[in-house]
Amino acid sequence: MNIVDRFISEVSGELEHYEYYTFRWDSFERMFDFEGVFGYYDDEGDYLMYSNSLDELLYKAFNIDQDNCVRLVEYIYNKEKLSFDFSDIKNYINGEVANDLELLVHSCDDLKVFISYSSGDYDKAESVYKMFDEAEIDCFLAKLDLKGGTKWNPIILQKLLDSNVFVLMLSNSFSDSAWCNQEASIAFLQQELNDATLIPVSIDGTVSYGIFYDVQSINFNDFNSLEEFVDLIDNNSISFENVIKKINVKKFKEVDDIINELRGSASFYQSNQIFIKLSSKKLSSQQVDEVISIALNNDQVLYSFNIHPFLSKNINKFREELNSENVKQIKECIDL
Repeated sequence: MNIVDRFISEVSGELEHYEYYTFRWDSFERMFDFEGVFGYYDDEGDYLMYSNSLDELLYKAFNIDQDNCVRLVEYIYNKEKLSFDFSDIKNYINGEVANDLELLVHSCDDLKVFISYSSGDYDKAESVYKMFDEAEIDCFLAKLDLKGGTKWNPIILQKLLDSNVFVLMLSNSFSDSAWCNQEASIAFLQQELNDATLIPVSIDGTVSYGIFYDVQSINFNDFNSLEEFVDLIDNNSISFENVIKKINVKKFKEVDDIINELRGSASFYQSNQIFIKLSSKKLSSQQVDEVISIALNNDQVLYSFNIHPFLSKNINKFREELNSENVKQIKECIDL
């Protein structure tokens, strides 16, 4: 067992004796710069974990930022009054131990995704393509990427040879297609020979068959976003974690832009419209603090109609992390 595997197994094994699910993982995300990596907030404001396995959470964190992962674990260990010798893993991170670790087969920077599909399932294949494309992941979908007049056969073959992630859009028409079965066979060989990742996606209940019969499929109807897709696949075969982090950073940047609009609001109507936009976004506690501060300095924001449901939801969600004096002051102003 290599040094990191030992570190993860020993740490997670020790913490399993504690009710680790009561730890404030959302707070840990912010404290150690892992925003949106361990879980997410649903529409009701409840924090939901991506994984119920502690070692999976630690693998995700270590793959994204080794130093911060160790800092996070040290913080938890100190909090729980536990002891652990972190020197070996710190030496490893500092390059004092031979770098023979293969954390995950692929990182987000070298992903090349090939989507194999039957022409009758194009719309569903395109929706999966857009999921990757919006996350700026290199992805090939024949109908979109092949231009008129090009010789498609050598291009597709080269893409099959270059790709390291294969998404097979399984359906009755897929299994009836000789070409789809050829692509699936090449994808399987890439998995066996070059450590590629095979992800069968069942559209109509068709499950993995033939040469890749023992590769577990996922259901097309079980995901609507890359985050949900990632939650369904084996994190030990491929890492999308840095991609998810980039997506969350982008989302928070969008929220920052909306908050800047609020800062310049000059009417109740304008403030109400901005709060409508914010209501569908996921905010950090710092961003909620910022909104409260803006409201306390701008009556057009403070007394707008839509501020009440916004603050009721978010003050409850972040009650332990917000500036208590500002929260107390705004509650007195608008009777929350």
